[in-house]
Amino acid sequence: MPASPWLDAVAPSAPSLTVTVQAAAMKAQWTPTGTEAARWWLLQWHTGSGFWGSRLLWGTERSVDFSFSGTTDRPDLIALGALDAAMNLSALVTWRASAR
Repeated sequence: MPASPWLDAVAPSAPSLTVTVQAAAMKAQWTPTGTEAARWWLLQWHTGSGFWGSRLLWGTERSVDFSFSGTTDRPDLIALGALDAAMNLSALVTWRASAR
């Protein structure tokens, strides 16, 4: 079997996450940390209505825009983790909306 150095059990470093909130939109932006590049990003969010959403994004992406029409569909929690080629998941970084 050929050498496969990417097949390890070591998770990549957690990214740094910032969220910008406007009246009817939000932007989540992140920066990778550590030496191992993320192959994918796992993005999860929760809204005021109780909805949970998830997206698996390519490792080259660095931001996601959310638009909403009211407080119930506005994300109040966003979590992001880095996945490597072997699907090892970093620790999740989270953002929580401040009390309204």
